[in-house]
Amino acid sequence: MRNVDRYIAEAIVSTQVASDAGKCKYEITLKNNFAMHEGYDAKVHFQVRALEMIRNSKRSNFNYYVVRAEDQNGCDSVIVYFDFKIDGKRYQVSFHNPYDRSYRLKKYIGSGRVTRWNNDRNTSRYGCIKLIEYYGLNAD
Repeated sequence: MRNVDRYIAEAIVSTQVASDAGKCKYEITLKNNFAMHEGYDAKVHFQVRALEMIRNSKRSNFNYYVVRAEDQNGCDSVIVYFDFKIDGKRYQVSFHNPYDRSYRLKKYIGSGRVTRWNNDRNTSRYGCIKLIEYYGLNAD
């Protein structure tokens, strides 16, 4: 297991924690992580962190794709997809970001490996749980 992959996994899970906290959901947590306290304000920060680590890694277990598209409510958004394999099974985690609040993500639009949503609304949360387990993110 490569250290950079663990850091990427932590950034992706932190994005999910921040996104959930913005909706007052606290099903997924990380030890010593300020994403829960910052909520939506930290969401873009962690996505950019994960994107940069993936882009700067010569060999990572993670892929990404960033696209401008409408979200589930028809609002202009920047959607960031992350996908990865654990024990041969592919997982997907995705985030919708309002376009007008995505200034740090706009430069990544169109980059990465083209990915489509897998039509499973629970996939992001489940993928994050798998990342926590696989990379031992809540271990001391």
